[in-house]
This record gives sequence, structure tokens and C-alpha cells, in this order.
Amino acid sequence: MLTQRGNIKKFKSGEVPILGRAKRGLMLLKELKAKPHRIVFMDCDLSMPNRYAIRTTASKSIVAESKEIPFSPRYSNGSFAINEKTDGEVSDIEKEFDFSQIRIF
Repeated sequence: MLTQRGNIKKFKSGEVPILGRAKRGLMLLKELKAKPHRIVFMDCDLSMPNRYAIRTTASKSIVAESKEIPFSPRYSNGSFAINEKTDGEVSDIEKEFDFSQIRIF
């Protein structure tokens, strides 16, 4: 999961409980009063190591690898992948595929 402020977070799907319609508002990020985090990208496929090319509003490009992202508790905001003050906010993200690891039976 990536926020517009450049925080990146990896968590296990088992940490998110299945709830009914009445309890549909579930917290995945710690709410902040000033400049709250908003989810801009989420990937559910963690079966293979993935690479993500993150571009910012200041025209900077950062590559994040899923195997290097630590698991975070449900209510934390994750770790900073981008310094928002110097690099700007996230403008685009692209998942890079490594076709050499795909096995065809």
C-alpha cells in the first residue's frame, strides 16, 4: 500500500477482519489531523517479489522492491519511501514485471 505522501506499507491480509455492512469503515492507516495520508495504490499479489517505479510531482523516480518493505502493524502509517518535502507527493506508480520468474506448465 502506498500513500500520496510517500509512505509505503506491507501488511498481512489476515490482520484485516471481515466485517458486515454496519462496520464498513475500517482503519488501515493512523489518522493525522494535518496532512492525512490517503491511499493511492494497493497491490494484493505478494506471492512473488515485485518492483514498483514511483514517480513524484518533483519529477523524481524511486524504485521500491516488495521484499525490502517490512511488515507493519495495522494502525501504523508504514515507512517513508519518499521524502515529501524534497521529492514532492506521489504522482504515478507503475508495477514492473519480471517475466523470468513466471513458470508455464
